[in-house]
Amino acid sequence: MLRLLAATTALALLSASSLAQELDDARRGARFHPATIVSVTEVRNPILSIANGTIVLKVTIGETGKIEDLQVCREIASLTPEAVRAVQAWTFEPAKLDGKPVTSRVTVAVTFNPPAEMPANIPLPPLRRPTDQAEAQAQFRPPEVVWAAFPRYPYGAVASGTVVLEVTIGETGKAGDVRVLRDLAPLTSEAIRAVKDWRFMSATLNGKPLESKIGLAFVFRLPIHNGW
Repeated sequence: MLRLLAATTALALLSASSLAQELDDARRGARFHPATIVSVTEVRNPILSIANGTIVLKVTIGETGKIEDLQVCREIASLTPEAVRAVQAWTFEPAKLDGKPVTSRVTVAVTFNPPAEMPANIPLPPLRRPTDQAEAQAQFRPPEVVWAAFPRYPYGAVASGTVVLEVTIGETGKAGDVRVLRDLAPLTSEAIRAVKDWRFMSATLNGKPLESKIGLAFVFRLPIHNGW
């Protein structure tokens, strides 16, 4: 009888331990993984535009990774169409909740640099968060750009084109790891250096801040002093 009781007790403890482990695994597995950028295309600088600044887009990524919707949250009339055209050709990995693909949003900011060599970064006006009732009711809200600045154009460089980065934004809104999706030496290093000074609002899930990612594209023009 004592042996049977001991065996029963051991089995009960083993079952409880197993259940606790399963629950713990489930808690660890119940995580949200934001959508990520897989591939990008160049953002061309419109020939007839002399405007510069930052355009902010909200891209809805479906469960299959396809773009389902794209909203312009900050617009520059002569530059926005090209930013939208380029980003619509990007590909994404969908977000996952509990390991299952879900529809979510990705913030993409496209910055068109001035066609002049600058001695220092030039602050841009604050980027206001748009009122979006549908997003306010959603479980996941992507990170936001709060303040941005132009990258410096490297002295003596003659390169032009697009640098694209995917930046990890921490729970406090601070920029962390940077993944280079489109490299253009020597401009990439200046884009990364500028991003470290940008300020962000972290993503939230059910109202709680969490680590997420944001796409940042920088369109560099040849500086005027070089004669182009």
